[in-house]
Amino acid sequence: MANFDVQAFFDSLNVNARWGVPPVIQRTNALPVDLTEVFATKAEAEAYAADTAQKAYPGQIIRVIDKDTGKNSYFGISQTRTLEEIGGAVDVDDKTVALGSDGKLSLKNFGVKYWRYVAPTTQSETGHYVETSWNDATNPAPSGLEVKIVTVAEGQYELAYYQPNPTTIEGVAGEIADIKSQIANMYTKNDLYNKTEIDQKLDDIPSWETISE
Repeated sequence: MANFDVQAFFDSLNVNARWGVPPVIQRTNALPVDLTEVFATKAEAEAYAADTAQKAYPGQIIRVIDKDTGKNSYFGISQTRTLEEIGGAVDVDDKTVALGSDGKLSLKNFGVKYWRYVAPTTQSETGHYVETSWNDATNPAPSGLEVKIVTVAEGQYELAYYQPNPTTIEGVAGEIADIKSQIANMYTKNDLYNKTEIDQKLDDIPSWETISE
């Protein structure tokens, strides 16, 4: 498949005769002026762009209208006779920004997975993290997650969300912020001061003696 000779295209554009158009063209039917302006499938549009016998030109804008959904897709014909999507293609690094199947951008891993902190149950154990589904029925993602850039392989990294470790200074700060949020919600949801419930939440704050540096 031969590429377009772009210089020859502009040379021809400059020397060929022009058609003087009246001030106004009035459409008399609901059809495109150019027969090669609209295609029923992307395959037909690609075949038109690739066929050197056709009169496609570099930079030509064409459309594909899905016959089932009516969705319009716009393409420009490249110098190599391929279709370049207009307005629909989005580049993401898939490390910090991801493109969902619904076509929406989001931060990598947000709403997908997080690392849940599992506290030790015996003195011989240490706390550790477990990769968990964001909407896990038993352990849904809590508020106050820590956002970190982590290395997943040599030279590769991605954004990750961690549940704070409650035995560290950072973890205590996260716990306190979460408790404050819960207390604020209690004031909002209750007409009367719910002292018992609030005091219980305050008791949940780890004592300074249990915090490891």
